[in-house]
Amino acid sequence: ALAEAEKHGAQQLQEQLRLLERESEEKAREVSVLTSDLLSATEALAAAEAAVREKESDLARATTKIAEFEHICADQKRDLEERIFSLNKKSEEGMMAKHKAAEELLKAEIDQLKEELKARSPPPRDNGRQGPEALDTSMAVSKRRKRSREPEFRVSTCDPRIALSAFKSRDEKRAVHQAVDTLGGRIIEMSTDMFDTQCTHMIIPNHEARTVKTLAAVLTGRWVMTKQWVTESVKAGRWLPEDAFGYQLCHTGLRGVKVYMTPAFCQHSPERVKQAKQLVQYGEGTMAASQSDAQVILRTSQEDEVPIFSNTWEAFIAWLFPTDWRPAAALAR
Repeated sequence: ALAEAEKHGAQQLQEQLRLLERESEEKAREVSVLTSDLLSATEALAAAEAAVREKESDLARATTKIAEFEHICADQKRDLEERIFSLNKKSEEGMMAKHKAAEELLKAEIDQLKEELKARSPPPRDNGRQGPEALDTSMAVSKRRKRSREPEFRVSTCDPRIALSAFKSRDEKRAVHQAVDTLGGRIIEMSTDMFDTQCTHMIIPNHEARTVKTLAAVLTGRWVMTKQWVTESVKAGRWLPEDAFGYQLCHTGLRGVKVYMTPAFCQHSPERVKQAKQLVQYGEGTMAASQSDAQVILRTSQEDEVPIFSNTWEAFIAWLFPTDWRPAAALAR
């Protein structure tokens, strides 16, 4: 019985030993899997750390490049500002020189016209008449002198410096340029809404053309000519007199005139407000601060007229440059 008990106990122990061995093997396999996972995780962590270090290095290089680029941009900005300042200064100096040359030329032309007027005017005669007859004679002499006065900017007294406005056809514009070159004139290029005082003649395609440059030419005493003047001059082989083809302002325009724009006019068309200010500046007028100080008032067509000279924009333009204008020679006749 003891032997059987020992044998049975030995078998139980062997069975437990086998169970422990199987559990140990399973645990070993689990440990092996965990070890493998741990190694994989360690490798992944090392790779992530390497990638982070690489990104940090890239970020540092990018930061350095950005700093260098900002420095370069700052240098270029300073260079551009210096160049712009220099160009503005040269432009101002050039404009001042042009204005001075134009003033000297205008002064010389005025002096020449005065000399011609003096030479053409007969000496005053004292015939002993008094009263109305003497006044009539004085007025007649004054009218003769006024008619004998030659307008400024004639091709007979100066080299024509010609600008074009309101031409829509490039071919038509190119033909006028070629004609001007053939006749020995000089083309003055201008921006859309700026007038160059070097210009002596403004060429327009037809009688209806009305632009800021055209009106500026009128207000500054320049000749406004149709393209027919150029074509007929080419046929004649020389510049023809302006009177048969052109228009020149016959009154003082806006010189010394105070212009006021009503609030409704300003609100109705900001673009016309800008153009009106440009024309007042070109015409040597001023903008009035109030309606009571103004000599000319710009209003809308819906506003009532006031006792002083007031006009809509269209009527104001027609006063400066009539739509039914005729050449100066026809007006003189």
